Amino acid sequence: MRAEVTVGEVVATCRAALDDGFRGTRAAACEWFLDPCAVCGATPPPERWCAPPDLAAAQRAERLLAALVQAGTAAGAPAPPAVRAALAAEFPCPAAGDD
Repeated sequence: MRAEVTVGEVVATCRAALDDGFRGTRAAACEWFLDPCAVCGATPPPERWCAPPDLAAAQRAERLLAALVQAGTAAGAPAPPAVRAALAAEFPCPAAGDD
């Protein structure tokens, strides 16, 4: 049985990726949290977020880290629900009918 990734591990991975120019395996791991995919073994989350399509992955990672800090998310908390909530708060989707 595999332990669930924690918020602290996501923060450390994304911070290290950003410090290294957001390239390589750490950047890929961080990006997976920004855009989990069913092909990669994750069930797509029921919550959705709407990051601007022209916003680079590194910029989304920076905003994710800021949202996790602002929410006061504990480092030992399970990452998937905390990341989904942070992304939904940081990148809300427009309401139906909004232009």
